[in-house]
Amino acid sequence: KFKRPIADLRLKFVATNANISPLHRACADLYVMLCQDSSTETTYQASVCELEFVGSANDAGFHLRAYGFDHKLLCLAEKMISIYLSFRLPSETNTGVNLPNTIKPGRFQACLESLRRNYGNFGLKA
Repeated sequence: KFKRPIADLRLKFVATNANISPLHRACADLYVMLCQDSSTETTYQASVCELEFVGSANDAGFHLRAYGFDHKLLCLAEKMISIYLSFRLPSETNTGVNLPNTIKPGRFQACLESLRRNYGNFGLKA
């Protein structure tokens, strides 16, 4: 019979400093939240086509997963990875002082406040 053409792509970025202290872990969580926030439009359009992308911070670094119909899965993964890598060392698009161009103005404060509320809900001081 006919099987659904579904693929699952998982990437693990090892970042040994992402979990060495509570501050580093909070920064890793904020990084993931900023990347997810900046990719909202792309991931919504992809979800309509039954493609999903998930990013998370874990003890070893970062875990990225793209899954769904395999026809455009690599295009989605490429777009999302470029957003995640836009935070790398200074270049012509990232001066090292400001946030990358992929982050819209005002979204850093919104994500930071959301993260603080999430930590507050767990009884953690933010």
